[in-house]
Amino acid sequence: AVIISTPQTSLQADAGRQQAGQDNALQQASADEITRLKARLADAEAKKPLAIDFAKEPLRQAYAIGVSMGEEVLQLLSTRASQGVKTSKDTVLQGIMDSFSGDIALDEKARNKALFDVSKKVFQNLKKLEQQTLSEGKKYQQNFAKQKGVVLKDGIYSRIDYAGKGKILDSDIVTVTIKETLTDGTVINDMEAEGKVWSQPLKSYPPIFLGPLKRLGNHGAITVVIPPNLAYGSEGKPPKIPPGATMVYTVRIVDATAAEPQAKKP
Repeated sequence: AVIISTPQTSLQADAGRQQAGQDNALQQASADEITRLKARLADAEAKKPLAIDFAKEPLRQAYAIGVSMGEEVLQLLSTRASQGVKTSKDTVLQGIMDSFSGDIALDEKARNKALFDVSKKVFQNLKKLEQQTLSEGKKYQQNFAKQKGVVLKDGIYSRIDYAGKGKILDSDIVTVTIKETLTDGTVINDMEAEGKVWSQPLKSYPPIFLGPLKRLGNHGAITVVIPPNLAYGSEGKPPKIPPGATMVYTVRIVDATAAEPQAKKP
């Protein structure tokens, strides 16, 4: 018998092949999905926390060491991010795990090059960031200096916000709250918001605050602008304070009291 191929039979054959291909693709997709699910389950099982008996002191100590190391790593990653170098936490964690297992994927030469490249990038980014921060800080200082009542002494700008009442002696115990910000308003520390105070004899305050505080009476408040060379300098204080930052402080005297007289020696 002779089978004559017609357009209809060809289309049917093509449709059959297409359907078979789709079925195979679906089967492969299902198999791939099952493989992925198995991998996820295995990964989740591997990540289950160990059952640690914290009643045992050596285990508590070991765990505390691990947490401390982890916090240091997170701090480093946060610092690097502020310096323009974003790092994958998962990859860093993998590197730590490989280091513990001894199965390290990169040889020492490759690792050293990677670390050198990171350091080079950080250095370049910091230089660029410092120049930008210095420029912005200089403009801020110039604008602040034009404001009414601003005094420049020993390189420090200060403006009385509230003069307060009553003279404060060098020996008086002065309790203050300080709010520390960048020139863009970013809050670094806010003692009042945290319910904290700083209390000591007036004469014991560091020079950047001593001069401005001497301009005030009790319960007075003053804004102090510190140029980078008298603040955190080219180092900054990563991750929050960039290099070359001009710092702004709002200082308020909570109270000033006379120091208790020292008991006479017998």
